[in-house]
Amino acid sequence: AEARDPGARTRAAAALGAALAAGVGTPDDQFALGRLLARGGRWREAAAAFARVPAAAGPGPAAAYERAHAL
Repeated sequence: AEARDPGARTRAAAALGAALAAGVGTPDDQFALGRLLARGGRWREAAAAFARVPAAAGPGPAAAYERAHAL
């Protein structure tokens, strides 16, 4: 789908980021945002998103790894 619509990842990240900023979402959603941003080459933003995943949450250890990778 991305080949047909290269802006899809950008729009998805913006929508998910807005939902999370409004207080809607889970640590899994925050991790998904980090992955979207990383795939788009937005490393600083991805690292910040991964840092917002609580360490005790399910994706916490993976988020810590991905954050280190993004830095």
